[in-house]
Amino acid sequence: MQERATKQVTQSWFENQQAEASKAFGELPMVHKPGTTYIDIPEIAPLKEEQARLASTQTGGALILSLRGALERHAPLVEQHLGRLCPPGEEKLQALTISRASDGFVVIVPPRTETKVSLKVDVPAGASFQRNLIIVQQQARAELDMELSSGSEPAFLGQVTEVFVERGSDLTINEVQNLGVNTLHHFVTRARAAQESHVHWNSCTLGGKKIKGKREVVLNGRGAETRNVELVFGHGKQEMTFNYNLIHESGDTQSSLLAKSVLRDNARVFAEGLARIEPPAANSNSLVNEHALLLNRGAKCDAIPSLEIENNNVRCSHSASVTNIDPEKLFYLQSRGLSFEEARQAIALGFLGDALRVFPQRIAERTEALMRQKWEAI
Repeated sequence: MQERATKQVTQSWFENQQAEASKAFGELPMVHKPGTTYIDIPEIAPLKEEQARLASTQTGGALILSLRGALERHAPLVEQHLGRLCPPGEEKLQALTISRASDGFVVIVPPRTETKVSLKVDVPAGASFQRNLIIVQQQARAELDMELSSGSEPAFLGQVTEVFVERGSDLTINEVQNLGVNTLHHFVTRARAAQESHVHWNSCTLGGKKIKGKREVVLNGRGAETRNVELVFGHGKQEMTFNYNLIHESGDTQSSLLAKSVLRDNARVFAEGLARIEPPAANSNSLVNEHALLLNRGAKCDAIPSLEIENNNVRCSHSASVTNIDPEKLFYLQSRGLSFEEARQAIALGFLGDALRVFPQRIAERTEALMRQKWEAI
């Protein structure tokens, strides 16, 4: 009887949050900044709602559950965390996902355990909405590999992911996005790192028709650290907008962002990288680097790093560059027997090389293999 009552209370809370999000979706304007990717509601509305398919494996003591399963089996823990970092009323498409998502995945890493998790999300034709939750409890170590894929049919994937890394814990996420050419993808990911914890994010975006996403890490405890490496390979008429935010709320915290894009054909990327140092965050360090290589005239990238500093006792820097492929390098490689396309591909992979070396070898090899496949298919 008590278990049934707890389940009803949790469902009521979850449904109330969905109702709040539905109200916010109806009230919030669709904000579009010039030059950024625009995913409009009429592009999503005709698509039939479907659930993304999830496959997982793990070694160690992690719990991997669907959101529905977690609501049933770990209701108090889910209620304590879900919606704390990504509330319903922030942004219209975020509100849409929260209001419509009835499933997703939940990963719980118990205290003082070490685990490796692999997740594969297969997006069907239609519209899919996911709310995801990752909780790494105190003194735990976790590495999570995640791959997103979809077919060639029209699809939309909306994702809201909240990540909690508790005191003294380490989390590394390796993400490969390999969506189909007619898939729209909107995502919001927000992580909170507690005292002496570490969050490392290695991400590669390869597919999709339109991508609009925000990834934010909040350093909420002294000694917390985050390192973020974001790679993009754009081709065809892809449109992609990324907002990367590094927020220092506590002192003695470290953050870095390295975002590198290789763009060909008529692909477009708008990337903003922000490091914000709050007043209490003395003795913090932050580094924001954004660089792009354009392989032909039709490609375009806006790389905009920025710093907001409210404490003078910090070290922060940023850099950005957008360059065209060097014709002398092309000529040299062709003189050594490479074809024009082979030379361009070699230069592109060389440009990404320093970032790929940060990835675990298995992820770097997978990323490079997918890039070569896409290149050959164009």
